[in-house]
Amino acid sequence: MTQVSDNELLFQSLCIGAIELPHRIVMAPLTRARSTDRVPNELMEEYYYQRSSAALIISGATAISEQGYGWHGAPGIYTAEQVEGWKRISDAVHASGGRIFLQLWHMGRVSHPDYQSGQLTVGPSPIAATGEAHTPHWQEAACRSSGHEYIGNCKRH
Repeated sequence: MTQVSDNELLFQSLCIGAIELPHRIVMAPLTRARSTDRVPNELMEEYYYQRSSAALIISGATAISEQGYGWHGAPGIYTAEQVEGWKRISDAVHASGGRIFLQLWHMGRVSHPDYQSGQLTVGPSPIAATGEAHTPHWQEAACRSSGHEYIGNCKRH
């Protein structure tokens, strides 16, 4: 039996179901918060295209529904415009020989009413999440509660 070094194993092909990977270098998901109005954009397309030499890219977290949204700047995949944004990204990755999986996401109870038009969040448990949620308005609220004026950032009186 021939022993294979770690480096040799890393560069061997691998099948994941019907997907043939040319090597075993996989890009883990990073939620970069770069979408515009929840729509995947050109900046995201460039980001994933630049990394398409990985055998497989797993995208950043992507909301599956309006109700499942809960991370400022994260993209969704529940409107036609969002689907088109992801199509442009996957087309760019595929044109470069890459493969991409979309990480589907529902924030559940850790979302925030700011993302739900003031409605309560929906999740598998009636128990409220603990801690803080960072919404588009969190910095403004934190500044005002500490007695500062908010003008794009925190300013002292």
